[in-house]
Amino acid sequence: PIQADNFAQALTILRNYYRARPDVLVMGEGYLRDVPGRIIGSLYPDCMVAFDLPYPADEINQANGYTISELGKPPDFILEIGSLSTGRNDYTTKRETYARQGVPEYWRFDHSEGRFHDAALAGDRLTPAGVYEPIPVEQTPAGLYRGDSAALRLELHWYNGRLRFWNPDTEDYLPDLPELEDRWLATADQLEAAIIDRDANAAAQQATQDQLAAEYAAHQSTQAALANAQQLIAQLQAQINQQQ
Repeated sequence: PIQADNFAQALTILRNYYRARPDVLVMGEGYLRDVPGRIIGSLYPDCMVAFDLPYPADEINQANGYTISELGKPPDFILEIGSLSTGRNDYTTKRETYARQGVPEYWRFDHSEGRFHDAALAGDRLTPAGVYEPIPVEQTPAGLYRGDSAALRLELHWYNGRLRFWNPDTEDYLPDLPELEDRWLATADQLEAAIIDRDANAAAQQATQDQLAAEYAAHQSTQAALANAQQLIAQLQAQINQQQ
């Protein structure tokens, strides 16, 4: 469950962060292959991100996979989440394959702090020679591991078994699932309050219009009564003048 939570967190956080860019693909558990053909033997990264794609990301997501020769480039970023069954392959076989495929950055996150992977948080950057060299990962006295992703322009953090993405431009974490849910609920509450306020204003406006209409009708009625009274006075005055 913890692995699944971190997997869902990574996809949701990054998809939300890049939601305004149709040229950015954030895919989870889709196949990755070099050329079209059979997908047997292909790897299925937990999370891969690709920028500046020739096709909209939605079209690639619908294909449920990424073919390097068709898209003209490998993904820019790949992340694997550590588990008991696949952990060792993540930092051995998969690492070698992703380097051969030309993936510029490959990251590994292990919530168990190194029981499944070779480290709690580790990243590799591809050199011009086509081999991976480790990305520096700092461990703070508070028990936080952090490393800089040049591909994402974000920092990856491991803290208490949780994966977070830090934005150095805003000096804040990208919102995770609970925080996004809180924001959505707050937005929904604001929208509901705005609708209630709008309806109340509309009702008040209608009441004012009804009152003005009633006052106008009363004024018209008074004017008509006045005109009738003036007419009656004129008639009586005419009768008086005739009798004289």
